[in-house]
Amino acid sequence: MTAYETSSPPSHFRFARLLKWAALIALAVVLSVAVAWLGTSDSVQLWLMNRRNTADLEHAVRADPQDPWAAYVLGNRYARAGRIRDSIPLFERARDYAPNRYETRFALGKTYLFTGSFPAAIVELQRSAQLAPQNAEIYQVLGLAQRLAGDSPGAKSSEERAITLDPKNAEAWYQLGKVVYVPAGKTDEGRQDLKRAADLSPDNGVYGYGYGSALADTGDFANAAPHLRVAVAKL
Repeated sequence: MTAYETSSPPSHFRFARLLKWAALIALAVVLSVAVAWLGTSDSVQLWLMNRRNTADLEHAVRADPQDPWAAYVLGNRYARAGRIRDSIPLFERARDYAPNRYETRFALGKTYLFTGSFPAAIVELQRSAQLAPQNAEIYQVLGLAQRLAGDSPGAKSSEERAITLDPKNAEAWYQLGKVVYVPAGKTDEGRQDLKRAADLSPDNGVYGYGYGSALADTGDFANAAPHLRVAVAKL
């Protein structure tokens, strides 16, 4: 072989080149799978829907009645705008086509609660709590629904669960004190819980008024007066 003649690359170079191409092909496959997954992921679909305007969402709901996330996001838009009755069928549709997502159950349960359908609200909120057992807000709202339905033991259990999960949940402390302990004659426990709610959310006039009223009910008018004055100014 002369100096001008070439030879084939050594075998280890050919092997390295094959490995490089194999790695590139594997990367392409992984990327294609990831793109396909992102296109069908509930979380991604929800994220995308939240970025569409209301008119687009209304069109999406009409175009695909089985799309749970278009219905869910549009239902939230309607609810925030005060169109509670209009949001109910949208949340029901979202629940029907995404029954194992806590968001759809929670939204529907809250809407039933706001419209006075307490038993239906409890069913949806309990299912939502099963799907997201570490979500304190669900238990707090469930406790409110149970209390309004006349289930005081259930309300107490739910509010206590909410506080266990999130000790800074002021609404749960307030509900536990105001609507569970105080009506049951447990004024000391009720007053303590109302104080916690007021301390956690000092700008909330309702909590401050609840605590001030609890103090007044026990005859402690000297301490009740400043709390009530501040609370009334914030209501």
